[in-house]
Amino acid sequence: MDADLDDLNRFTVRKVPHGDGRWSYWVFTPSGELHIPSVEVLKKYGSSSQQTYAYSLVDHLNWASRNGKTPATVTV
Repeated sequence: MDADLDDLNRFTVRKVPHGDGRWSYWVFTPSGELHIPSVEVLKKYGSSSQQTYAYSLVDHLNWASRNGKTPATVTV
């Protein structure tokens, strides 16, 4: 698969500004929608931890997607 096309089918992390000058790191789906389950996890943390955890979540979500897995089929 072409690398550019592959990037279009991936979860991504975006740095989102707030009106008060703070930043959050949120996960977005391949279709560009906010990934709500990830936000529920990330909103508990400050921006530095959010950044670390967001990229980790994206790695896992992209792995699951690439391997045909869903949250219902992956266990810890």
